[in-house]
Amino acid sequence: MPVLEWLPSYRPRIHLAHDVTTAVVLACLILPEDMVLASTLHVPVQTSVVMSVAVPLLYALFGSSRFLCFGTEETSSFAPWIRTTYDSDVHRQAVGLVLTSLTGVLLVGMGATKLHRWIYLSRVAGGGLLAGAVLSIATGEITVLLQPAMTPLVAPSPSSNQVFFLPLAAILLAALPFLRTYTPGWDASRRAASVCRLPPKTQPRRSSLTIKVAAPKSRATSTLHLPNRLFLGLCLCGIAVHVISADDSELHVLERALTARLDEPIMGVRHAFGYVIELVGSSLAAAFQLGFNVVLSALSIYLSAAALIQHAGRATTKETSDAAFGELRMHKEIVAYGLVCLGSLGFTPLFPPIACFARSALVLKCARTQVASMLAAALVGLCAYCNLYAYILVPAPVRAAIFLAALPTICDVTELRTLLRLGLYGDAMVWTAGCAASALCGVYYGSLTAYTLSIIHQRWQPAVVSVEAIVAAPPPSATETSQLYKVFLHAKALCFSNWERVEHVIDHVLDAPGVETHGLVLDVSQLVDMHWDDECIRRIDTWERRLHMLGCCVAVAGSTKAFESALERAGILHRLAGGRTCHGCVDAASAISLHA
Repeated sequence: MPVLEWLPSYRPRIHLAHDVTTAVVLACLILPEDMVLASTLHVPVQTSVVMSVAVPLLYALFGSSRFLCFGTEETSSFAPWIRTTYDSDVHRQAVGLVLTSLTGVLLVGMGATKLHRWIYLSRVAGGGLLAGAVLSIATGEITVLLQPAMTPLVAPSPSSNQVFFLPLAAILLAALPFLRTYTPGWDASRRAASVCRLPPKTQPRRSSLTIKVAAPKSRATSTLHLPNRLFLGLCLCGIAVHVISADDSELHVLERALTARLDEPIMGVRHAFGYVIELVGSSLAAAFQLGFNVVLSALSIYLSAAALIQHAGRATTKETSDAAFGELRMHKEIVAYGLVCLGSLGFTPLFPPIACFARSALVLKCARTQVASMLAAALVGLCAYCNLYAYILVPAPVRAAIFLAALPTICDVTELRTLLRLGLYGDAMVWTAGCAASALCGVYYGSLTAYTLSIIHQRWQPAVVSVEAIVAAPPPSATETSQLYKVFLHAKALCFSNWERVEHVIDHVLDAPGVETHGLVLDVSQLVDMHWDDECIRRIDTWERRLHMLGCCVAVAGSTKAFESALERAGILHRLAGGRTCHGCVDAASAISLHA
């Protein structure tokens, strides 16, 4: 179980206070969402509460991330079968349960067989998918936050909530950009957070999927960090206003509405499969539609998870560390999502992982580990058991303000600007198309659009590198099958978009059967001065370390002085063959032989 890999390093004296505070905030935000979700899906609130408890616990146990959490708060990311009009509630529940179960089985199979190696999602299309999801979520939250301000106070009998939240919304909108500067102790809390999130020295190095991000600290690139105590105070104030302003009769009516359908039976999985089998047996079109939706649902969940994993450790603007997302492994993530689907068969259909984007951003900003999600699930269950969720109701503007403040933790708004600055207009068009599809059509169709764009882009994009063998004197430790390769970079710019293709080509060469690679020469003579980004430098760092662990020496040839200085600042230069960049391939081959 992946949780056993990081839980032994949990330090309660440092992590527990942050995790408990975040758990209380999450529980206060989850309970109102459950009411909205239950009314949208036409299921009892208890069903939605049970799902909110079971799903985060399942992902916390089987997911490989320390921070990402699985939730269901975004109604804009519902799967297509929820939006379809059905003949009856029985029809809707049966189809939803069958699709969820078959999708879970398919995801577990994809993760067990490591099928993700054959499904390609480009880094550019995945970044656009996430940006569109953030744009869609932020648009909805801003609308909710501004709703009290758009409601005229001169309307007949305005409620006390509207009167209270009109100035609150204005204050929050005006204060968010300045909280970073004027919050007391912000610099100290940021330094403490960066120290707490450093990985332990005994932690194994990441795989090539994710890398350590340590963006330079500046006002231009630093994200907005807010103390989690501020979020907790907003939640408590919102709950107090709700309890004080609501009459006893209103609370009793709400309690009766929440418990009205408690005794209604929920369709079982066996009954659902029997109903659907009878349905598809009488119609070939229904059977084809069911299978098509299962495949597309599993593919959408995989693609959204892949986009999160790609982006989690590679964004250029946020400050995270290896401990932030743990040892993310794609096949383990897919198995975790499949088990989450199978574990929620008795409840309601699930949504793609990006549907819980805002909640994951909040956990990453305020918490220290996945323990916050588990504690939040326990608090939600306790409140449901004590029938307190009619009273713990954080108003919508407060929830919107908290989510808006947390979204920049994961969102990277500089990707498109980087592509345009480096003149990679084809990549910029793919990023923009993926962003527009995700923002306008939702995560489900946006992920499928990003996958299609990745395939088209991969087929029609020009070659970034070429690989050829170098005839040189092998080092004394080399075997008869040892080979030295030259990797020639054809691009004039190097950034997060095309470096992924460079790694893909090199990995294909390294995995060739019967050949042992003892050295690689990276020729960057075509690279224009200052045409690279910080993320690419950090990914070169991880790439060189991985090759070093495999016994392969790396040398860089044809570098400009500025690129050499960037490698030196990142701590890469002294690990290269010769401890410097070489003038040409012959010089680099000699340095590799001497280094070996």
